[in-house]
Amino acid sequence: MKYVVVEVAPFLEAAVVFPDVIEHKNAVSLDALVHVRGAGFCGVSQGQVGCWGESNSLGVKSRKGLDEDAVRISLVAMGVLV
Repeated sequence: MKYVVVEVAPFLEAAVVFPDVIEHKNAVSLDALVHVRGAGFCGVSQGQVGCWGESNSLGVKSRKGLDEDAVRISLVAMGVLV
């Protein structure tokens, strides 16, 4: 899986999780108002979320810990994790 973390409001971030076949730059609508904070690859093993790597198309790296928290929240909201 891949992900992008964007700032949706001051001090509030949200993760968008999507399949590997989609490029990071095509996963979210990027305009002047969207601030991408982190991007890369993610996976779940034994209930734990891991994030790594970077997005070449966006030029943004994964942020250990911060991105994992945002991705975990999104996966719980989607019913993938409990």
